[in-house]
Amino acid sequence: MRVCIIGLGLIGGSLGMALKRTPGKYKIAGYARRSITGYQAVKMGAIDTFEGDLELAVRDANIVIAATPILAVREVFQTIAGSLKKGCIVSDVGSTKRQIASWAKSLLPRGTEFVGGHPMAGKEKAGIDYAEAGLFEGCTYCLVPGPAASQSAVLTMREMVEDLRAKPVLMEAEEHDRLVAAISHLPFMVSCALFSSAWESDDWKKAKALASSGFRDTTRLASGDPTMYRDICLTNRKNIKARLKAFSASLKKLEDRLNDEDEDLLKAFHSVRKGRDEWLAE
Repeated sequence: MRVCIIGLGLIGGSLGMALKRTPGKYKIAGYARRSITGYQAVKMGAIDTFEGDLELAVRDANIVIAATPILAVREVFQTIAGSLKKGCIVSDVGSTKRQIASWAKSLLPRGTEFVGGHPMAGKEKAGIDYAEAGLFEGCTYCLVPGPAASQSAVLTMREMVEDLRAKPVLMEAEEHDRLVAAISHLPFMVSCALFSSAWESDDWKKAKALASSGFRDTTRLASGDPTMYRDICLTNRKNIKARLKAFSASLKKLEDRLNDEDEDLLKAFHSVRKGRDEWLAE
């Protein structure tokens, strides 16, 4: 199976390294804008060959995966459209799916099959230096087939995801974007707001000396890739706005609880802990 990975950062590099753990099954070519990144990916064992020409990179591929920032995917699809062979499966790893599915429908040629993807895994650090073969182990990997995708193409992508040792979950683009707004995109926004509220305060110089694991852990996502999150917000703003509104309402309820009696406040905290503990147990 010939796979071409476009973009050799954290996710692209990790994809290659994970697939290479299945000996003899995948022949992996890689493309990156910077040749030094491509050669490093070869050295690390993430890809077999590096190609500096994007159109040549995808020419013989059975599967092409765009592992670039979301807003770069449109240009990638435009560039590779004339070089894809018939029957090629095109995928991506973007954190939003509706916009990318729309680009695939309008830009990719007939005879190719689009099956969007989103691995629910990552780090706050970006780049090939942080790639690792085990990044996807045990994680959910969303697959979002385009309307013209065949059952065979979907099964091929499911098999690839299982070779990553991840769990494939099929869903539609609209549902995906709505759900990840709540459990992925909103936490980033909250992390940014939480850090900003402390960092921009007059007390920050003294407060930062007291900050420990609780503050560090709850603001971790604020150290994420700014370009990635900019693209996420621009392509999923409606759902993110809805989740921010709901979160603001939850904050207001907590604020109001501060006026309650001790027992009422205690019951509220017990209720939230019970819900989270049940989720963790699942």
